[in-house]
Amino acid sequence: MADFLQVSTATESRDAGIALARSAVQARSAAGAQAIGPATSVYRQAHLVANHGWQNPEIIAIPVAAGSAPYLDWIQQTGTPAEGA
Repeated sequence: MADFLQVSTATESRDAGIALARSAVQARSAAGAQAIGPATSVYRQAHLVANHGWQNPEIIAIPVAAGSAPYLDWIQQTGTPAEGA
C-alpha cells in the first residue's frame, strides 16, 4: 500500500479555505479536498505552508492505515507524491 496522508488546516474564512483547497488540487499537491463547516481540510502540507494566509497555520497530517481500494487507487493515480507532505 502506498503512503497516504489526510491533512487538515483552518483558515480565516470558508471562502479562503475553499480557494486554498482548490489551489492544492489544481497544483496536484492534493488528490482531493473538502470544506467542512467554516473550516477547510486539504491534503499535503508543503503547498499549504507556502500559500496559507496565516503566518503560523494549524496544519496536521494523519496517516491513512486503510481505506476503500478504489478510492486509494484513485489517490495513487492522481500522481500526488507522498514525499514533501
